[in-house]
Amino acid sequence: MKQTFLRMFAAAVCLAAISSCGKEPNPFHKSKQIDKIWGNFTGVGYDTLVYHYDHRGLPVDVTRNLNYYEQTQVHLKYDHFGRLTDAVYYWKGENWFNTWHRYSYKGFQQLPSTDTVYSLGFIGPDWTPQVPEGQDSLFLNIVWNMQYDFKGRITRLEEVYHDSRLYEFKYNQAGNLYKLIHTDRPHGPVEYNYTYGSAKSLFSTHPVWQLLSMDFSVNSRQPVVTVNQAGYPTKFTKANDPYTFGLFFDFNDYSGEMNITYKKVH
Repeated sequence: MKQTFLRMFAAAVCLAAISSCGKEPNPFHKSKQIDKIWGNFTGVGYDTLVYHYDHRGLPVDVTRNLNYYEQTQVHLKYDHFGRLTDAVYYWKGENWFNTWHRYSYKGFQQLPSTDTVYSLGFIGPDWTPQVPEGQDSLFLNIVWNMQYDFKGRITRLEEVYHDSRLYEFKYNQAGNLYKLIHTDRPHGPVEYNYTYGSAKSLFSTHPVWQLLSMDFSVNSRQPVVTVNQAGYPTKFTKANDPYTFGLFFDFNDYSGEMNITYKKVH
């Protein structure tokens, strides 16, 4: 009876923490915070991205100073466990979205197992997707299945809706993605290799940025011009990568030097 009670108590502790009792980490927690990024964005010109967080330290909005069709803002939603459920890429001043990512989870796992992507719909009350007039349903674009290693890094991303694309992520001992294997069925795989400097990755300032960018590397793939005392870039240029994966608020679409500042987390 005592052993049964202890097992039930241990299970309750795990559920209350919303974290696996195994090796899977809880990635959604307070961390360092990006404050602003500014520079020359393609098709827009000089613009500033401003990053907003809630009282838990979770990112909730990325806003822009300018309003152009080529570039979107983003709104992020979470469940009561602090897990990312929605990433809405939308145009400033408009009530319709470009893409809407809905993340689903298996049980109480902290990392999403599926990313369902819808395109071109309206934003309803409390940030819910609405079907455009004349359509029977939202336009389903892509469904991704996601797998991770014990460190919480993406290792496999497979398209299941059209069943055509597969991405496999390989990491080295330094904790950086050194190879991405892209298979576009029915064609064979194509490999992309990456190199890094010593500066820390700006995406590593929060696990949400890592998830949205699909960049879980320790170090920066972008060439860094200057860093702060913590080793994070304060000025960087565009990486000459053979292939860049992931959405980070049209972050791949810029030229010249970009500037970045950070907030202190208390």
